[in-house]
Amino acid sequence: MEAAKAYGASNWRIISLYLIPRMIPTLIPSLVLSVPSFVFLEASLAVLGLGDPTLPTWGKIIDDAFNQSALYNGWYYWILEPAVLLMITGLAFALLGFALDRIFNPRLREA
Repeated sequence: MEAAKAYGASNWRIISLYLIPRMIPTLIPSLVLSVPSFVFLEASLAVLGLGDPTLPTWGKIIDDAFNQSALYNGWYYWILEPAVLLMITGLAFALLGFALDRIFNPRLREA
């Protein structure tokens, strides 16, 4: 970037040609990998009763199942379905993040 400044490149050219291509390999996989953590955070807050009571989320479904004694009544699917969907979502975003990391990170291409 200092060489670009030395030959008089504009700030926009430096940002678009030198800075952004070096940020993408670390930025995109980290953003994709952070999505499951926010999904699990929302679900865990909803299970604890701290979520929005009007939104139908997976954590709210699990909380409703516990409040209505779903396991004692034999309604195990009230807990299994949201839990399995949360696991599938986390696994899908983790695999997507790992794949994008292999694509964008040139050090991982040879391995």
